[in-house]
Amino acid sequence: MVKRLFIKKSIYLSIYLSIYLSIYLSIYLSIYLSIYLSIYLSIYLSIYLSIYLSIYLSIYLSIYLSIYLSIYLSIYLSIYLSIYLSIYLSIYVSIYLSILSNSPFGYYVTRTPASTMERLDCLIIPKLVILRQSDCA
Repeated sequence: MVKRLFIKKSIYLSIYLSIYLSIYLSIYLSIYLSIYLSIYLSIYLSIYLSIYLSIYLSIYLSIYLSIYLSIYLSIYLSIYLSIYLSIYLSIYVSIYLSILSNSPFGYYVTRTPASTMERLDCLIIPKLVILRQSDCA
């Protein structure tokens, strides 16, 4: 009988302790872990991420941007400027020469032989005047 009573009490005690511990531990751990983890993670992550990201991003961005921009800008600008300048200069020179062909000085540009064209060295674009070498002296 004593043995049976002891077994009964031990069963009740084990059930009680298991329920008590499960409730206590669930409440305690949920509160403790939520507070601890929120504070710890916020502080740790803010410090770690700020240091890591600042170092990583500064190194990565400086290397990446320097390489990328140097390659991209060299290729882009060389292609863009060559196309743009060839189109712009061809249009500008054709308009300029068409204006000169109607001006009194355009005669020297449009109707002179190549040897005379090579001797022209007084080209003043803003005033739209082309003079011969003999007129420059």
